[in-house]
Amino acid sequence: MISQIYEDVSDYREAGADQGGERVEQLVEIYKSIDYDRSHNDLPRSQETGARNKPPASRAFLAALALLCLLLLVVIIVGFYQLSITNEKLHTLISNLTNQNLIRTPPCAEGWSLFQQHCYYKSTEGKNWTASREECSRRKADLVIISSKEEQKFVRKLNGAGDSWIGLQRPRGKKTSQKDSWRWVDESHLMLTFWRVDEDINSKIKRLVHINSNGTWTPSEDGPKQWICEGVQEANM
Repeated sequence: MISQIYEDVSDYREAGADQGGERVEQLVEIYKSIDYDRSHNDLPRSQETGARNKPPASRAFLAALALLCLLLLVVIIVGFYQLSITNEKLHTLISNLTNQNLIRTPPCAEGWSLFQQHCYYKSTEGKNWTASREECSRRKADLVIISSKEEQKFVRKLNGAGDSWIGLQRPRGKKTSQKDSWRWVDESHLMLTFWRVDEDINSKIKRLVHINSNGTWTPSEDGPKQWICEGVQEANM
C-alpha cells in the first residue's frame, strides 16, 4: 500500500509543478490516515489473541482439583505401604516370641498353674493316693514329679497349708533297706529328696508320700488327701 502511494506521488510530481504541491499534500494526508487505521486496528487483535490464550477460571480450578486428588492418592498409597510394613513386623515379632516360649495362648487350662512349660493342678477335695492318680490321668496328667529345687519351691507354694499327694511311692515288693526303693510314677529313681527332718522313710506300712503344710515330704499310709497333678502344657488340659 505504501509503495503504491509513493508511485502515485512520483506520477503527480511528473504531471506538473502546478498541481504537484497540492496533490502531494493530499497523498501524504491519505497515507497518514491509512497508517493510523492499521495501527489502531492491530491493537485489539493482539489483545483478543491474549484473551484467547489466557485459561478461564474454571480450567484453573479443575487443574488445582486434579492436583489435590493426585496428592491425596499418593498419601493413601504411602499410608497403606507403611501399615503393611508395620503389620508384617508385628507378625514377625509375635512369631519370634511364640517360638521362644515367651507367649502362650492360653498358658494352661483354667484352674491350672504354669511353671517351666508344665501345668500344675491342686485339688480342692480329698481322695486316696490311687484315686488321686486316676483323677490326674483323667485330666491328661499324673501326680507331680519333683525333679529340682526350683520345682520343689513352686509345688510348696502351690500346696499352701495342707497335705497333698505327690507322685512318689515305694512299690510293693521293694525292700525298705534298699536305698533306691522309692520310685516316681514314671518309674524314675529318686535323685533329690526333701524329707521332713527325722522322718522314718523305712516304715513298712508308710509307702506313699505327700507334701505337708511345711513343704517337706512325709511317707504315710493311704487315705484321703488333696493331690497335685502335673502335665505338659501342650496337653491343653
